Amino acid sequence: MTVLSNLAPGFFAITRDVLRDDAFISISRLTDRSKTLGKSNLSIVTLVELAEKSDNRELASAARALLDQLLARVENIRQWRDKWLAHTDFEQSALEQPLPNTKVKRGDIDEALRLVREIMRLFAVHLSQNPVEYDMPIVPGDADVLARLLEGMNDSDNGT
Repeated sequence: MTVLSNLAPGFFAITRDVLRDDAFISISRLTDRSKTLGKSNLSIVTLVELAEKSDNRELASAARALLDQLLARVENIRQWRDKWLAHTDFEQSALEQPLPNTKVKRGDIDEALRLVREIMRLFAVHLSQNPVEYDMPIVPGDADVLARLLEGMNDSDNGT
């Protein structure tokens, strides 16, 4: 238990930051404009715009409504990606706390992911495909695997 007590706070802080940053970058990529500098992007915006160019007004309307909600929800997430994670903004780098007025709550991420799932399900149904159950994570290993990894890290830090 001493190993876990010593390593847990740092480990979980790093894990939280890495997972948050990865979520911010992934959500931002999914909601990128359909074109950047004349190059096409593979994003949900592109998908919805293609639906709007089709004859299926019902699909286009439903997808646009969800996309508008998604874009409003991820505005601060995208700002974090653009000014801190993907590009270190000069003004932000000088601050003790970057983007002090740009808050992202865990609920923002959860709601953004829910909206992404809804858009993806909408298109899956339209294409007569079974919707993917995005809520079911695939996690290899268990707590014993994590404990062994942490013990190995602690042993290497102590020179054993």
